[in-house]
Amino acid sequence: MRPTIKSCLAAAITTGLILLTACENDAIDPLSGKYPEPATYPLSAVLSQNVVKGATIRTFTLELGTGSQYLSIEFTGNRLNYFLAPGNYTIANRSDAKAGNYIAGDADGGTWWVTSGTKLRLTDGTIFVELDGEAYTIRGVVMLEDRSIIRLAYTGVIVFEADPPSFTYTLDVTRPYAYTTDGTTFIPVGGSQLNRITVLSEGIEIAVLDVVTEENPASLAGNYSVKAVSELERAVVQGVYMDISSWFGVPGIPPTESPSYYLDGETRMFIREGDITITDTNGTLGITSSNLGNQDVSTQFGFGLLPSRGSINYVEATHASSGTSLPNLLAASAVDLSMFGLTGYTVTLKLGEAGVTAEPGGFGVTLGGDGQYISIDFSRDGPTLPAGTYNITDNTTAAVNDAIAGYPSLMGAGYMGSFWGTASGGVLAETPILPGGTVEVSESGGTYTITVNATLEGGKTVKAVYSGLLVIQ
Repeated sequence: MRPTIKSCLAAAITTGLILLTACENDAIDPLSGKYPEPATYPLSAVLSQNVVKGATIRTFTLELGTGSQYLSIEFTGNRLNYFLAPGNYTIANRSDAKAGNYIAGDADGGTWWVTSGTKLRLTDGTIFVELDGEAYTIRGVVMLEDRSIIRLAYTGVIVFEADPPSFTYTLDVTRPYAYTTDGTTFIPVGGSQLNRITVLSEGIEIAVLDVVTEENPASLAGNYSVKAVSELERAVVQGVYMDISSWFGVPGIPPTESPSYYLDGETRMFIREGDITITDTNGTLGITSSNLGNQDVSTQFGFGLLPSRGSINYVEATHASSGTSLPNLLAASAVDLSMFGLTGYTVTLKLGEAGVTAEPGGFGVTLGGDGQYISIDFSRDGPTLPAGTYNITDNTTAAVNDAIAGYPSLMGAGYMGSFWGTASGGVLAETPILPGGTVEVSESGGTYTITVNATLEGGKTVKAVYSGLLVIQ
C-alpha cells in the first residue's frame, strides 16, 4: 500500500525532517482603510505539478485554477521533504529563495497570475499552506505587478510521491573518551572510546550522536541512556547549547553547540535525556528513540527541557566509507612565489559540496552557501598539479610536491595552508588540517580524481573525494 500524505507527514515529524509550521499571521489581510476589498478567485483544480530536488532546497511548482485563469506558483521547501510542507510562504527572488519562500516571477518561471493569456508577476503577499490529511488549503491575499490586489484560495487533494528512504553515516573514533565539567579541563576515562556517529540523508547532516563504549567494541548495537558520562559505560553523551555572548552580554563569543543533537527541520535539538536504541547489522545501523528530552535553549544555563518529547528513526543507515563527495571545483589557482622573492609555486584547490558557492572577491574567491568544503595548498615547482601522492606536511618544512598543513593566517583571522570548512547560511567555520595524511591525485582522459585523507585539529579524521575537470588559473 502506498503511504498516505498523512502517514508520511507523521513519519517526517518523527524523523525531524519537516519544516516547522508557523502560526498564521495574515500581514496583508484585512486591508480595509488602505486598499479596496480584493477580488476573490477560487482556484478549482490542479492543472499541473512538478517537483525538483536541488542541492539545498526542493521546489514545488503548481498551476491552480482553470485553463483560462490560474495561479502558477513555485514554492521552495526543505530539500529533505518530498511533499509541500504546511506553513506561511513569503516572496523572494530566486537567488535568495530558501525553505519557506515562493519565488517571484522571472525568466525561468517563478510565480505568476495568468488570466486570458495575460501574465502578471506577484510582488507581495503571504501564501498560507494548510494540510488536513491529504487535503491542502492554499490561500492568500497578494499584490500583482500592476498594483492590483487579489484573494486566492484552493482546497483539494494534492498527491506527492515519497522518496525512498536513504540514510548514511560516518564514524569518528577518539580514544579514550574524555569528559569535562568546566569546559576547559578534560578528564580521560581509561579503557573507553568516543564513537561520534554523524547521520546524513542524501549527504546532508541530520544528527550527530556521541556514543561512549569500551575500546574496540565488536558492535555498536545496544540500548543507551542519554546522560553526563564520566565513567566507563555504554551511554550517549548529553547535547549542550550555551550562548554566553547573548545570555551574559559578553560580545564576540560564538555559541557552544555540542553533540548529541538531531535536526528538526533546520533546528538543532540538543538531547538531554532519554534512551536511544542502536542496531548494528554488519555495519548497517538503525538508530531509534521515541522519548527524547530536548534542551529548551530559552532556559539558558538552567538546561530546562522542551514540553514535548522528541523522536528519531534512522533505518538502514549504511557507512559512507567512500568519504565525503565534494563535486564542486570552487577554485583552482597558482601563485608564482617569485613575486615575493621566493622560488616555486603554491597551487590551491578549493572543493565543496553542491550547496557551497564561490564568488570572485578578496585575494581569490569568497565562499558562501551551505555545505562542507576543503582548501588545499600544494608546494610545486610549476603552475600544475601532476598525478601522484602529496604528503600533508608542516608549513615550515614542506618541500616541492608536499601538501601544506593548515596554520594561522598571517593577515588576521582564518587559516592558510590546508583547512576544512563548513558554510551555513553563508557563515564560514574552518578548522586547520594537521600534518600527516595524504592527498592522492590521479587523472584519466582529462578527468581528475582527488582523494584527501586527513586529520583535523581536535582529532577528527576526514576523507573527501573530488572527480571532474581541473583547470588551474
